[in-house]
Parts: sequence; structure tokens; C-alpha cells
Amino acid sequence: MNSIIHALGFSHVSTNMLGYESEALIALGITFVFTMIGTNTMLFLTGLATLDPSLEEAARIDGAGRWRYFAASLCPPETLHPTGIRHDSDRALLRALSLIFVMTGGGPGYATTTMEFLIYETGFNQGDFGTAALYGLILFVITGIVGVVQLRLIGSNE
Repeated sequence: MNSIIHALGFSHVSTNMLGYESEALIALGITFVFTMIGTNTMLFLTGLATLDPSLEEAARIDGAGRWRYFAASLCPPETLHPTGIRHDSDRALLRALSLIFVMTGGGPGYATTTMEFLIYETGFNQGDFGTAALYGLILFVITGIVGVVQLRLIGSNE
């Protein structure tokens, strides 16, 4: 970021984004989104290439324009489900953990410490596996509750 800011001629604005608690999480977020764009774009394009051509034909017969076809046929998660877009969360979690570990180590302070990173730190760096297991169980329960609420709101058939 600082290189881009310097190249644009705003040298007086540059900052150490990983050095301040208020900016470290933003810097991690920007980096995370940047690293995920390529993989998710490839998954999305693969899903588009494997769509049934009869969807587009049916949309044309119904008089749908390009945007309506995109919104009604391509955006629902059920259409692109076989490509694995909905199951990319495990890779995203590992990528997020590795970014936190490499870029900030959970700091400055605890500004970039996520629940997953806290579990890792407690278990492997502090050697307190019992507490780490408890944190993992709490995270599991929270994730389960959020998952059930999502299924109720979305109304999935799975």
C-alpha cells in the first residue's frame, strides 16, 4: 500500500498499517480479499461454464434481459453449488489463519486475534490444550447455531 501511495505522489500520507491496532485488521482484510479473488473467480467461471444451456434459452423465451437472467438463474447458490463455491470456507479459514500468523502474529496487542487463531495460540504456543479444546467447543457451538439459523432463513433442501 505504501508503495502505491508513494508512486501516486502522496508520500506524506504513508503509514505503517500493521503497526497500529486501528489499521492492522483493515490491512489483513485487504490482503485476505486480494488473495481470495483469484480462486473464487476461477470457481465462479467454472460454474458458469458448466451451466445447463436450457436455462438461458428458457430465460430468453420468458423475455428476460441479460441482468434478469443473471439475477434469477446464475446468482442463486443452488445453481453454482456443484463447483464448490459454498464449500470454500475451509480453504478460506486456513488462508486467514496463515495471513494472521505471518503478517501480525495476532497483534498489535490483540487487534488481529480471531477465535481460530486464539485456539491455535492457546493450544500449541502456550501448551494449554484443555483451554484450547474448550475454546474450540465454544466456537463449534456458535458455528452450529449460526448454521442452523442460516438454514432456517435460506430454507435449504439439504
